[in-house]
Amino acid sequence: MIKNLFILVLGALLLSGCSNEVVDQESVANLEREIEIISERLEEKESELQALYQQLEESKDKEYIKIDKEIAPRLWNNPDTQLWEYVIDFSFAEENGWIRGTTNWRSWDGEFDQSFSVPNQTWETPGLLISAWMSEVETS
Repeated sequence: MIKNLFILVLGALLLSGCSNEVVDQESVANLEREIEIISERLEEKESELQALYQQLEESKDKEYIKIDKEIAPRLWNNPDTQLWEYVIDFSFAEENGWIRGTTNWRSWDGEFDQSFSVPNQTWETPGLLISAWMSEVETS
């Protein structure tokens, strides 16, 4: 439908520009080739869009988080398990040039207020805790 509308608009533009002039056959042929190329691209994009809609419909029926039965017992027994490794799809990151890595942590040799290490201390978010600590030790 969009393809047909696009061809009609291009045809109208072509006819309006050639109303009282001699039509140059070469320019008409070039425009027709352009229309064909654009039509092919449009068909490709429409098929890609249709495939994406189909994938979306198929993904609605799938579970959000899926972990194999063999792996699950090992995950719960290991306190160092990073569950996000199993539930996040990293394929988009890799497609966009992002490379997973680790933070270069280092030991803190300075002193800080002991209220930051008090058990049962509540902070609204981890970011607020880090921000408060960084303000306390005057580092960024």
